[in-house]
Amino acid sequence: MCGRYNVTDSPEVRQLLEVLELQDSAIAFGGVCQHYLHQETGESVYAASIITLPSLAQWQHIHPKSMPLILPLADTALLDAWLDPQQTDTAGFAPLLEPAIRQTQKVTRIGRPSKWNASGAAFLIETETRNRIETGKGLSG
Repeated sequence: MCGRYNVTDSPEVRQLLEVLELQDSAIAFGGVCQHYLHQETGESVYAASIITLPSLAQWQHIHPKSMPLILPLADTALLDAWLDPQQTDTAGFAPLLEPAIRQTQKVTRIGRPSKWNASGAAFLIETETRNRIETGKGLSG
């Protein structure tokens, strides 16, 4: 499950809040991280960011500019490669950088992030079978 806060250009609606879930699955976002030492304080710092992709038509009412990269949990070889700090060959990740709905998504608008109370009926964004990454193929072939 993921909470999402969106600022819109509409003067009537200043914020939209959604909860994103994958149907029958946990959710894993693709991201990058870096460890460094702060130059002034010497403090050990970890920085991280979720990778975003261009938005799809199905996401226009949620976030028109981008959508998060969601990793396919069923592809354990790909996940192992993604999490491997020694991995330098990124060619196997290229299909993930194409925006697609690879697993049915459940979206629920919420009223307040502190309560996660639904403010409307949930809706589904169905899988696009033509854009699915086949599970089990990963980087290993």
